[in-house]
Amino acid sequence: ADMNSEITWSEYNGILNSKQMGDYCAAVGITLPEAYDLFEILDVDGSQSLSVNEFVKGCLKLRGHCTRMDIAQFRHKVESDVTAMKSDVEDLRLLLQQHVQQVQDAMQAHGPLTPALHLHDPNNVAEEV
Repeated sequence: ADMNSEITWSEYNGILNSKQMGDYCAAVGITLPEAYDLFEILDVDGSQSLSVNEFVKGCLKLRGHCTRMDIAQFRHKVESDVTAMKSDVEDLRLLLQQHVQQVQDAMQAHGPLTPALHLHDPNNVAEEV
């Protein structure tokens, strides 16, 4: 395949149990369960496909051992993402609280809800009860 060819998750999944994939996994030092996760890890844009180039570059980046700096960078990124998510959740909580208050205020200002409607004829004409 040329370096611009794409492999989809379906195609990748289809070759996971092949002898060639087993040999490849052994050669690069990963287990078959790790190979299942590899596609998702490399598919950073969530497109459910990878170019051969993306796949090869991604595999090369994953070679070798993790350094303390790699772990520190990952931890910093995760902590930063969690902080951002907490802020987003708080913003949503405040917005929801404002909307609930607006609905309560509107209900108090307009009095009770309109009377229930009863459908009494086959033409579905509504009639107040």
